[in-house]
Amino acid sequence: MVRQRILERAGWEIWRCFASRFVRDRVGVLAELLALLHQRGIEPVGAGEGWVSRHTEHRRWRTPPPDDGIIVGDAEPEAEEDGGTEEDSSISPSINGFDGQNSTPRHESVPTDPAEDLFGASPIPTGPTGSRVSEAQVQIEIVRLMRDGRPWTNADLKRTLISILPLSPADRARANFRPNEEKWEELVNNALSPSRTNSLHAKGLVRSAGRGLHVLSEATNMEKGERAQREDVRPSLPMEVFREVTKQQIDGFIHLGSRQYMIADSSAIGIELNPEALYEIEYRSTLRRLVAHVISVEGPIYDDILAVRIARAHGKDRTGRIIRQLAVASVDRRFPRTREDDRDLFWPEGAQTDTPFPYRPSPDGLRSHADIPLAELASIALPFVNASLSDEEVIQKMAKNFELERIRQATRRRFVAALSLAKRCAVL
Repeated sequence: MVRQRILERAGWEIWRCFASRFVRDRVGVLAELLALLHQRGIEPVGAGEGWVSRHTEHRRWRTPPPDDGIIVGDAEPEAEEDGGTEEDSSISPSINGFDGQNSTPRHESVPTDPAEDLFGASPIPTGPTGSRVSEAQVQIEIVRLMRDGRPWTNADLKRTLISILPLSPADRARANFRPNEEKWEELVNNALSPSRTNSLHAKGLVRSAGRGLHVLSEATNMEKGERAQREDVRPSLPMEVFREVTKQQIDGFIHLGSRQYMIADSSAIGIELNPEALYEIEYRSTLRRLVAHVISVEGPIYDDILAVRIARAHGKDRTGRIIRQLAVASVDRRFPRTREDDRDLFWPEGAQTDTPFPYRPSPDGLRSHADIPLAELASIALPFVNASLSDEEVIQKMAKNFELERIRQATRRRFVAALSLAKRCAVL
């Protein structure tokens, strides 16, 4: 009632209905409300019209000939029923792939490509001006581009595909749910969405290489090589060349002169893990050896990441509070400990905690930039600081290193802290 009085003092007129009355006399309550609205001239918006949801798009489909993959949108019913109208006569020859004057196909055959063979279908010909590219056509071109072995973002693919795909005005129309994108760009997003059943991720052709990065899976390249050997066709990119190209591309992408980040392997030091004894006191000595190995290999490492490594090594899918406490309690005192962003950070033995630590890139997406300590981020910024770049330029260079299109406030705060550490060391 207090809120009602406040609104009424501001000029609002309140109609109140108690739940008990609505349960007893629903019809009477609704009639009273409708009468009040009608008395004040308030009528339903779009009265007399059919309700249309803004979350759906109505399209009329026409069954296309085999393998043409063309969608005809919003065709008139008269044109479908009467096959002799002028509209049908102008569309049919284009759909069938002929020019309408002779029986010569308009599109020449395209040589067989391993990327096309991955989908088990021939390439889709370029349609007329009003047709749209299909999802299969977009996926084929994406696989072709990813054969270079380097990580690709959605934005990089779109910038390249715009000059490759035969885009029509219908493709260049504004997207329904993303006003800043075009309709054909939705097909690129769908092709790289892990949650869609028909995407390249779901088909096993593409795998994630980090946040927002996609690379061609090695299984895809092996499949291309095996299929080419069965058909006595030389593959366009052998697996050995693919691995070498991938290495060259990644070496040019990462920070020079640094080793890669690797997850610690307990079998390397001969530790016999017993998941059933994880919470037992007698198992603490084994747990301390495992924790020391993880810190020595992956340090500096945050306490929550350390707990995840311990849990996964023992076959635990979840990392709860107890496992995290066990992991932190098992850290030996010889490993330095600092505090960053409300997280404990454990360093390898003998490491200096107040200077930049060599950055260890993770091309396979093992670490997010949010899980990289500030000391490693500072080593990325240090060369640009020595080159006398401005603070904003250094931050943009750091964002480019992680393929970030936008820098969120929390990420910028961490980059600024790393930049401050790099400046202190540059002065020293």
